[in-house]
Amino acid sequence: MQMLTDDEALSEAAEAVLEDVTALRKTDSRTELDQRRVKTRDDISRLVRASKRHL
Repeated sequence: MQMLTDDEALSEAAEAVLEDVTALRKTDSRTELDQRRVKTRDDISRLVRASKRHL
């Protein structure tokens, strides 16, 4: 993300998404995994929409 923009908030959002994606494999239960997958998918969608403004 840092290659696209100097927007600090956008870079922080990208880092948070990567942390969430990494945490998926460390999930203990199927229910928790499903919840994290939904959150991660939604966060990625928001990040992509926000990033489009900088392309």
